[in-house]
Amino acid sequence: MMIRLWTIYTRNVDPLMKILHRPTISKHFQAYIESPTTHTFTPEINAVLFAIYFCAAVCLTPESCLKQLGENKEILTRRYRVAVERALAEADYLSTTKIEPLQALTLYTSMMRVHLHDRTSWVLTSLIIRIAQGLNLHRDGDGHRFTPFVAEMRRRLWHFIVVLDIRGSEDRGSDATLTRSGFDTAEPTPIDDDDFGPDSIGPLIPKTTPAENVVCLCTAMCSGIFGFISHPHYSPRGEPEHFLYTEEELISHIRQLETSFIHTAKPSHLPSIYASEIARIVILKLWLNIQYPFTGGPAPDRPRVSKETMLRTAISIIELRERMTKNQWEDRFAWWTDTYVQWHPLAVALAELCVQTEGELVDKAWVVVERTFPSSREHIADTAKGSLWRPIKKLLKKARAARTEALLKRMDFNSSMNLDPATSFIPPAMNNMAQPLQYGTNPQMNIPSSGPGLTSQYDTSSMDPSILFDSPETLNLDFGMGLEQGVPMEWTYWTEFFNDTQIETSPGSGTGESS
Repeated sequence: MMIRLWTIYTRNVDPLMKILHRPTISKHFQAYIESPTTHTFTPEINAVLFAIYFCAAVCLTPESCLKQLGENKEILTRRYRVAVERALAEADYLSTTKIEPLQALTLYTSMMRVHLHDRTSWVLTSLIIRIAQGLNLHRDGDGHRFTPFVAEMRRRLWHFIVVLDIRGSEDRGSDATLTRSGFDTAEPTPIDDDDFGPDSIGPLIPKTTPAENVVCLCTAMCSGIFGFISHPHYSPRGEPEHFLYTEEELISHIRQLETSFIHTAKPSHLPSIYASEIARIVILKLWLNIQYPFTGGPAPDRPRVSKETMLRTAISIIELRERMTKNQWEDRFAWWTDTYVQWHPLAVALAELCVQTEGELVDKAWVVVERTFPSSREHIADTAKGSLWRPIKKLLKKARAARTEALLKRMDFNSSMNLDPATSFIPPAMNNMAQPLQYGTNPQMNIPSSGPGLTSQYDTSSMDPSILFDSPETLNLDFGMGLEQGVPMEWTYWTEFFNDTQIETSPGSGTGESS
């Protein structure tokens, strides 16, 4: 059983959370297999092993768990959750100076974010940060005080903790605990586990092709760029701390993301493809966050691009995230991708749909929203009872009402002009606009891939997303649908959404459990 769990972990979890050294852990399993009656694990290693078992159980679907492990997933995850908690206590994880208990706690906390959608993981992340700071993981610098192996494992662990912190803030639209000036630990080395170990001497040699830890390298870099800009700390007067980057520096970092992960992805290396998709989404989200900030501060009055480009970008992010849960990703990484609910792009799309009510792009946007809304409801932080979902649901009602009103006006206009109904443009979505969303459905519409409002140039799956940061003179992404670039923005819906997220109960959104 333990070998099956380890195999599942190395396939589905290890590429995404590269904080354990696979060959070292394998030696512990091998030692037990060779002497099962006499071999004993230290309390620290025991905590790591039970964390591995818990991760393996959580990452499987109920059907896969029953097929591969022969047990009900709910029963198995409950058993290993209790086991890892006991093992952590036995390892004295709050006081020990060894790194293994912190590795185990980090794995446990990461999977609690998947297993439960409440505040458990968010709260435990703060505890992890304090323990890590107690071990001085944040002040390693280049790690010259340690052996190459120890230095690398410490920086891998620290930067994954930073990612957890940023993810927790992104989940709830809250501030990050850490600041970029609060640590100086070098980023992990792009290197495979088999290429270094406890006996390694001299500096580690980075790989020039995608390494096994490419996903963690990508998320670490993304957190350093996106996280601390999108979730800044504030002074006592409510002003954000100094901006971390000038515009030129920001674009330089974004192009580095493209160069390091998008341009180097190899079709035969699945983690590198996954990392390239993460980088693409993060760059698009960063641009969208600058246009639609979630900080309560002043937003740009006149955008650099058309409102259609904003809607198109928001929908593209949602579609990219959806794509990462299917095909080659589905049985390995979908469990992790599902937790990355793109609530900010969803809210931006709905805010735009309150204003943009007609056209092919709008029709496509509604198809994407209706298709992805149910899964977002299930995986968003604190689920349907959370402080984010109620305002989003309220925004959805406003967008649907605006859409219905526009379509009814179009029908009245056609009727008054005595137009032939067969030649009048009545979008297929009209029949559903006045009805609540039916969860579990998967509506399909044939939306043109080109034509007015859907230029072939704007293809987020192939273009360099940094193009959105180009100057307006070189940026040619206006869709020409009647809302011209430079027109003052309508911020009423977005401002109301932001204000609703700051209060406990969002008025007008109904109960948290309603659809």
